[in-house]
Amino acid sequence: MTEKLRHGWHLDKRVNLSIIFVLIGQVAFFGWYASKLDSRIESNLEKVVDNTEDISSLESQVQTQINQFARVEQQIVALRRDISRLIDLLDKGE
Repeated sequence: MTEKLRHGWHLDKRVNLSIIFVLIGQVAFFGWYASKLDSRIESNLEKVVDNTEDISSLESQVQTQINQFARVEQQIVALRRDISRLIDLLDKGE
């Protein structure tokens, strides 16, 4: 056993070259796949940032529309009050 340790690690001659090539191919494929995965993640991150900016813009537009709708609602209430008074005046005049 000590003689094995002195010579260090070595590859047995019974290992086929095809197994070595397959392992090298798998390592290369994994590196390529990890690179593509990283680029897809980066692309998705950019899209998320763009969507966040769009949502912020839409939120401010919605807030503006809410304020405009509140003003329209107040004007409708005032118009109904005025119409109600006009109807009362017309009923009294007859």
